[in-house]
Amino acid sequence: MAKIIRKDYLWMPYVPNRKNISKAGRHSKHNFLHRFAYTETKRGLDDEIPTLLFYAPFELLKDVCQYFYLLMAGRVKDLRIMESHSCRWKNRKCYWRTEVQIIGLDEQFISLTEFTRLLVYKCQAICNCTVRHYRLETFLNL
Repeated sequence: MAKIIRKDYLWMPYVPNRKNISKAGRHSKHNFLHRFAYTETKRGLDDEIPTLLFYAPFELLKDVCQYFYLLMAGRVKDLRIMESHSCRWKNRKCYWRTEVQIIGLDEQFISLTEFTRLLVYKCQAICNCTVRHYRLETFLNL
C-alpha cells in the first residue's frame, strides 16, 4: 500500500528556539543559536532576475517573504522561494540552499539593497539568529 505524504505543514509558521538552552539543559554562552548566511546573485536566462541565496530554513524565509509581499502591496510582483542544490559536501551530507527570487521590484520605491536589508532584519526579528553576508564566491565555497 502506498503511503501518501501530505504537505499541510506549508501553512504553519516558523517557530524559532528562543530558550538559549543546550541539549544538556545548561544555558549556552552564545547569544545567537542560529547562524545563517546569504548572498546576492542574478538568475534566469539572461541574468535578469535578482536572487538571494540563503543557508536558512525554508519556513523562516516563507514567513518573511509572505510578510513583505503583503506589506509592499503591489510594489513587488512576486517573491519565489525554492530550494536549490548546493555543491557543499561535508560530514557525508549534501546540503541545500534556499533561493528567493525577487520579480518585478519597483526600484523607484525601494532599491534592491534596501529590500535585502529589510528581509535580513525581519529574519533577525523573528528568529534568535545572526545573518551574515558573503560574497558569491565565498558563499558557494562555505
